[in-house]
Parts: sequence; structure tokens; C-alpha cells
Amino acid sequence: MSVPRIRKCRWAPQPVAVQSVTKGGTMQNSVNVLALVKDGERYVFLYDEKSVSTLLQTLGRYAADPELNFSWYDAAVLSQKVRRLQSETEEPTTFRRSA
Repeated sequence: MSVPRIRKCRWAPQPVAVQSVTKGGTMQNSVNVLALVKDGERYVFLYDEKSVSTLLQTLGRYAADPELNFSWYDAAVLSQKVRRLQSETEEPTTFRRSA
């Protein structure tokens, strides 16, 4: 009988701010969820717009860790998703036309 192998679970190093409600009832901060399920393992990352650079560094550290089944390809795909979402949520800059 074989004993199941247990992997240690690692989470993002810094906590992410939870959504807060103002007096008017509108949300100020939003929390994004980035998840990867691979070979039965789940990698779930919570982040806000202030912690994008920390998240990208964490993806790189996970890819470099030989104990994790998280490849550089996984890091690249998830990084691309984060950057795409970031560019979609940014407000477009309007420029005045000069005469």
C-alpha cells in the first residue's frame, strides 16, 4: 500500500485588502482572484491593483521552485492574464487636440 504524497501549500506572501464600503454604498477597493488548477493542485492568488508587482514576483518565485508543479509557462500565462485585466480596467487617457 502506497502512502499519498503531501505537498506543502504556499500562499501569496502579503494579505490583500478586502473590499470596503463607503457611506454611499459603493465599493472602493476590489480584490481579483487568479487561479490555476494543474494535475490536481490548486494555485489561488488574491490581489488588488496595488499588489500587482508583488503578484508577478510571486509567480516568478513559484516557477523557480523545483518543489512546486508550477512552470515558467504557467507563470507567463497567468502574468499575461493579470496584465490584460490591468489594461482593460485602466481608464482611457483623453488628449486635447492642438490647433
